[in-house]
Amino acid sequence: MAQAVFPFGLFLLLLFAGVVVCALGIRLLQQARGAPKPHRAGAGRPLGTVAIALGLLLVGGTTSWGVYWIVRQQDLDSRFTFTYTVQFEFNGSGVVLVSLPIPTEERLLAGLEIEGISATFAYNRSGAEPALDVTFSEPTNVSAHFLGRTPPDQFDPANLTRNDGQVSTLALAVLSGDVTSVHVEFEASWIRTCFVRTWEQDVWLSRGVSDHPGRWWTIVC
Repeated sequence: MAQAVFPFGLFLLLLFAGVVVCALGIRLLQQARGAPKPHRAGAGRPLGTVAIALGLLLVGGTTSWGVYWIVRQQDLDSRFTFTYTVQFEFNGSGVVLVSLPIPTEERLLAGLEIEGISATFAYNRSGAEPALDVTFSEPTNVSAHFLGRTPPDQFDPANLTRNDGQVSTLALAVLSGDVTSVHVEFEASWIRTCFVRTWEQDVWLSRGVSDHPGRWWTIVC
């Protein structure tokens, strides 16, 4: 999410132009008042009035634009987004249960959805670290999307269950059938203005609990 740069030079130019036009209008009015003959003063007064009105409009509009820009940018800077997506496929047929790492902050997964006719999920908090248990018998997708504000929702990207900076623990249990392995494509992202931090894995799981490497990547503007 890129941060737009305020065109400060254009802002000053427009503001200066408005002040100059106002000053010109005031000068025309002063000249009209000091004119020795009324017919000479008559043309200066409306021109001066119009110039002052245009100058004030330009100054006011430019100031409002600057204030709007600042307020809008502050609003964008306060936004926080978390996304969590997983895709499952497997070799063989049957029913399997896969345990995935999840953030310790429960609100981030409050809107979690699962795509798969027979798929179900549950939060497992029985161990030292929480996990997401997904049971399925066909290719399945899991996704969550959280929108918040910073503060109070500025959760640190490190707040994802893992036992090492580049490794996370996953588990596979075959409940029935002859499934030999499960393919997991996993991604979790923390997004703010000018900052994206993502943890991703693309692994094949065999039965049991095992550690698998992944990678962090960061985008900063």
